Amino acid sequence: MCCFMPASPSDVRADRADNVLALARLASRRGAVQDMLGWLTRRAGGPAVLVGDTGRVLAGPGGEHDPAVARPAADAAVELHRRGAPSAVLGGGEGPPVHLIALDTDPSTYLAVIGPDDPHCGMLLADAARTLALCWRLEQAERARRRIESAEEHSREAVLHLLMVGSVPAAQRIAGALRPALPAVVQMYVIECPHPGGARSPGGSTARPAARRGSCRARYARTTSSRSYRRRRRARPPR
Repeated sequence: MCCFMPASPSDVRADRADNVLALARLASRRGAVQDMLGWLTRRAGGPAVLVGDTGRVLAGPGGEHDPAVARPAADAAVELHRRGAPSAVLGGGEGPPVHLIALDTDPSTYLAVIGPDDPHCGMLLADAARTLALCWRLEQAERARRRIESAEEHSREAVLHLLMVGSVPAAQRIAGALRPALPAVVQMYVIECPHPGGARSPGGSTARPAARRGSCRARYARTTSSRSYRRRRRARPPR
């Protein structure tokens, strides 16, 4: 049985509210799509997967997709996309029927459940599709953000290497396309302060020169983007 349908209307409403509440709780977790598909698999009594309009299985309850599940789900999704219908129950001949509903995503994505032929599964899938579509869009956006960040990090690293080998024009072109562009002039201040305990003499005593006691020296450096600079901490020679 795909999903149990209570007898009275009040029980139907209560059962549907419980389903929506369970989906909302799952949606707040990390990896919500897989958790929701696992919940649907148990609740509907058949494997639940997300399938693209080309027939590729995009997500499932586990990391790997069973070919026995992927094949009928893929065929049904391609057929539903060809028809242009938002939902349908396909199959049911030699194999089990496939319940499908389109998610509100671009490109088209379908929620498919391989299970018994029960018309009451439509309400469960319709409620799940709304929450699942939102979670799927969020996960896709997060994947795209990580890809963009990775590409930008590699590009910035390439700019640094170009500067280090002296290829300033190429580095400026790449940085200008990425934004922000390389500055024409960089002003850097290096503050050098005396050692808190003073310099150690060979005999172990602490020397505190009056000229440097409690004072810091500021050095001003002016450089262009074609130069690389480092701040080094140098040990003061013993006095």
